[in-house]
Amino acid sequence: MPYGWLGQFSAENLGTSLVSAPIAPLAIWLGPQVHGHIGGVWFYKLCYGILIVVGVKLIGDSLAL
Repeated sequence: MPYGWLGQFSAENLGTSLVSAPIAPLAIWLGPQVHGHIGGVWFYKLCYGILIVVGVKLIGDSLAL
């Protein structure tokens, strides 16, 4: 219910969820496949690299207000 109080149940958000939902099982399956093929160290480096890029983008977006 808190999502409803915050106005998160908009048509736009529900549409995004509807489009993203079919991709989730693929992503859940793909993660272990990639982890098994490239090894743990490289997998975590890849994940941390992606997190850094996304974090920098979010910080940039917040400063551009």
